[in-house]
Amino acid sequence: MLSDWLWNRETGDVCGETVLFTESESAVLAFPAEEVTAVYNPTLGAVYAEGRDFRLEQGGRVLRRLPGSTMPFLTREWLYPSPERAVLFPDEGANAIGSASGSPTGLVCFDRADFFARHQVSIDYRTRTPFPAIPAVDPAKLPKTRKCLCEKKLLDIAFIGDSITDGWNSTEKVGVAPGQAPWPGLVTERLSRRTSCRMVNGAVSGSGSASGVEHLEACCREFPPALLFIAYGMNDLSHLSEEGFGRNISRIVDAGLAKNPDMEFVLVSQMSGNPEWDLTPAGKDTVFARKLRQIAEDGGARLAYAPVNELWHALTAGKRFLDVTGNGVNHPNDYGHRIYAAAAASVWD
Repeated sequence: MLSDWLWNRETGDVCGETVLFTESESAVLAFPAEEVTAVYNPTLGAVYAEGRDFRLEQGGRVLRRLPGSTMPFLTREWLYPSPERAVLFPDEGANAIGSASGSPTGLVCFDRADFFARHQVSIDYRTRTPFPAIPAVDPAKLPKTRKCLCEKKLLDIAFIGDSITDGWNSTEKVGVAPGQAPWPGLVTERLSRRTSCRMVNGAVSGSGSASGVEHLEACCREFPPALLFIAYGMNDLSHLSEEGFGRNISRIVDAGLAKNPDMEFVLVSQMSGNPEWDLTPAGKDTVFARKLRQIAEDGGARLAYAPVNELWHALTAGKRFLDVTGNGVNHPNDYGHRIYAAAAASVWD
């Protein structure tokens, strides 16, 4: 069931898909829309009208921003800041980040907080196109978690990972409307509908998989989890091999079993990064996802794989990275956090 996150399979309703308009004044939807039911920016509290602010084109696949519309958009100067006007990361007020060989200025737009939330537009619409199927998870996976949910016993869960799992740039984390929780909060809320839960989030911004054992140790000072979500990769893309990444993940699993021999694990794959940013090379995210899937397949019933990467690519094919980013380079926005949550919850839903 994903009706409260991404779509409703029964009605064909898409919920809160995001786009960002540039000077081209057109944006691509994930599915062709039969009818647009709402276009809005929840952070600004603004609602936009068809015929005045936008119209559907190209069989419902393209949303065009009309002249005089109050819908936000970004100019090329904002997308690719010049060195003269750039405030560079890691400065607190950064509007740009370097190492972007795909950019004409060597810089791309970057923001720590709500800049993209204020410039993206959310769309609710109805489509007749079938939604992508999330790969089925073997029902033999995570037997202890499933038993706990069935018997409504207390479930202790923990999350470890990088800044995405720490919550950046969800609107709850940056403190603006609509205040949507990041994906670990969404997943915990979904589990709490089934049984009572204790949750600890041990994710650390800027970290990679090599720090996973340390992060698990910190979680275990609260309690040894029965179910551990492991979500690394983004900060490993630029320097770690597939084999090195896999070894780090396996070490975390071994450390977890040393803490609790009954621990079960969800290996969470990752989104892609900005293809114009050198630290998130295109295609490497899929390589890491393949390694996680292999580890889960080889690891028996206690390991399940959450197909964030597959769902991310299915929903963003043809769209711009800027449509779904929270910071411009390697974080999801609220819609992206819902993609993460949907894929993570699919291992037991």
